[in-house]
Amino acid sequence: MLRYVLQYATEVHNGDISKLGPGFGFVVGIFVLNLSSSILTAHSEYQGQLVGIQARAAAVALVYKKSMRISSQAQREGGYDKATIMNLAGAHANRLYTTSYTFHYMCAQVFCIPLPLALMIVNLGYSPLAGVAVLFLVMPFQAIKVSQGLSALRQGAIEITTKRSAAVLSTLSGIRFVKYFAWERMFSRDISKIRWDETHQIRKIHTLDMGNHSFNYVLLGLVPMLMFITYNLTGHTFSAPIVFSTLALWNVLREDVKSLSWNISLVGHANISVRLLESFLAAEERPSNLEEKVSGNNSLQGASFTWETTDGESPFQLHNLNLNLITGLNVVVGPVASGKSSLLNALTGEMRKTAGTLSISGRKAFCSQTPWIRNASVRENITFGSIYEETWYAKVIHACALETDFKILPSGDQTEIGELGINLSGGQKARINFARAIYSNADLIIADDVRPFLLLNGIITN
Repeated sequence: MLRYVLQYATEVHNGDISKLGPGFGFVVGIFVLNLSSSILTAHSEYQGQLVGIQARAAAVALVYKKSMRISSQAQREGGYDKATIMNLAGAHANRLYTTSYTFHYMCAQVFCIPLPLALMIVNLGYSPLAGVAVLFLVMPFQAIKVSQGLSALRQGAIEITTKRSAAVLSTLSGIRFVKYFAWERMFSRDISKIRWDETHQIRKIHTLDMGNHSFNYVLLGLVPMLMFITYNLTGHTFSAPIVFSTLALWNVLREDVKSLSWNISLVGHANISVRLLESFLAAEERPSNLEEKVSGNNSLQGASFTWETTDGESPFQLHNLNLNLITGLNVVVGPVASGKSSLLNALTGEMRKTAGTLSISGRKAFCSQTPWIRNASVRENITFGSIYEETWYAKVIHACALETDFKILPSGDQTEIGELGINLSGGQKARINFARAIYSNADLIIADDVRPFLLLNGIITN
């Protein structure tokens, strides 16, 4: 199109104004092409972002579900601590979004690159092949070597980032003790050292990446020069339509090549993330110990359980358990380290069943020895995603002796609780934890340690 426009402009400039129709046609054609390009580009970007968002959401959901089912042994052997899992659901899932958004461009470039090359051959004959041959001989070798180097550097950066996330998470979890003992400088020094290693690794990645892009810019600047030198040495003469139309085609080809180089880099990023996500999702899961029943008693018949193996040591085990749970209150008593908590964890499916039968009917709720409180209001911690029912909620609050606590808290049950219940006392955390189990209206409530009752004062107990 540009070549014909220039030819028409040259003719008009030379005094031939008898053909005005083609000029208007060129104007309308350029407008329609630009409008179509804008519409199609916007639509492709929309579809790419939509696919990327869906891929990221699916990855986050899969990581969350897998973290609930992964076995203790696989979690320990793979190093899947909280920081690693958060990194998988955050940075690595986000890379799927970025790559999904741009991957279709890379597929389109398979067709976009040959087309301007063919049109340049129409303009200059076989002269463009001299410059393009240099381009396609150098760039694949460069892309492979740079991709390998970047992959190795990124893998190291991921390991350091995971280490830094674990250090920060550990420090924040125990921030109260850090403040009590004035350990701020020590922990800050350790985290800063890890962060320096991380930034040093990231600097290496960006240095190599920017060097790669700089080389591409220089190489892409030399190619048109080689094309025109070859064209001139073969005895051809230059004209404005040929030169400017060829440069326009080269600009299209150059942008596609630059974009292809960038997309290959993003695919390298995503490839590492996909491998890590695949390794995590393929990790061993806890086997289902339970035989669900619609109704009937909860029981263990000749059941044996074991914890996961720890560094080759013999784990704690429970052997040949026979137990029928009656409707009502069942209490397990025994000395310290006799296996009471292990029995309750076996009922919830946390221990691996090696023999016998474990039958559970209905829904379960579990209160561990250490209350788990999330950063939300008191009411949200109790309802925990269930529908708020005022009458049932009031009964639960009264049964768990939380009415007095609500009077003490600044905003009652709307009081915002800090991370891990930092602004609550031990008794308040235990009672809220127990109230959550009661409010769930589960058929079987398992409470490890009677801490919710021991932490009530005498008046509330009566």
